[in-house]
Amino acid sequence: MGSYGWSGNVGIKDHGTAIILGTCVTDARFEPTEPETEEENFCDKCKLCVSVCIGQMFDKDGETSIKLGGVEFHHAKRRNLMLCNFSCGGFTSLASSGKWSTWSPGRFEIPDDESDLQKQMARAVGLYLQRPPMPGGYEHIAINGAKEYMTCGNCQIMCWGDKKETAKNLKLLHNSGCVLQKPNPTCSYCPRTRPGKFLQKWTRTISGCTREKELQLKGVQTRFGTPWFDLVNYLIILHKSTGIN
Repeated sequence: MGSYGWSGNVGIKDHGTAIILGTCVTDARFEPTEPETEEENFCDKCKLCVSVCIGQMFDKDGETSIKLGGVEFHHAKRRNLMLCNFSCGGFTSLASSGKWSTWSPGRFEIPDDESDLQKQMARAVGLYLQRPPMPGGYEHIAINGAKEYMTCGNCQIMCWGDKKETAKNLKLLHNSGCVLQKPNPTCSYCPRTRPGKFLQKWTRTISGCTREKELQLKGVQTRFGTPWFDLVNYLIILHKSTGIN
């Protein structure tokens, strides 16, 4: 049916990995078809998919393999699979350049030491539950029925099985800007060229902060990790301490 791309996603010729595969459970007996050969593989190892992963979950050079039906397929070596949950689950979203993000407003930093990732995940989940609810999402059985929003999947949807088309998609993503969430459940688009100015203007508009208060707000960001949580909690603190509405 398909073959593995460098990202580890299954794809087909002329479409790449931007596909949805369905399954059917049956007790009928079928003869398996032969796996696709290396010559039929859609992936030319351009490795552009590495540049779309916020969590940098798969390696650009390291390789691993899997054998199906006697045929060996190769794809990128994976790092900690929790990096995928952390990124695609929306806990973090901002690229290292600060110029683009996934569809999530989450800003929890990925720790340099992967051994700290589980602690950061636990911390993020606790604050995630206090996030203003948004439309969509699905209930996650691991976090007491709270909703989770899948906000990435770029490694799948970016590859169209043609290097030129994939390069165009990559350029679109890297120039797409950032997503920020307001204190209400809506998200805003922040242009790529001025994320800093946009955030400063936004905080002044919402809270009427002085320059001193704006600096305090930026300090709160470091503590809580996410703009939506920062603004809501900062405005509550500001109201209680100063009476400013």
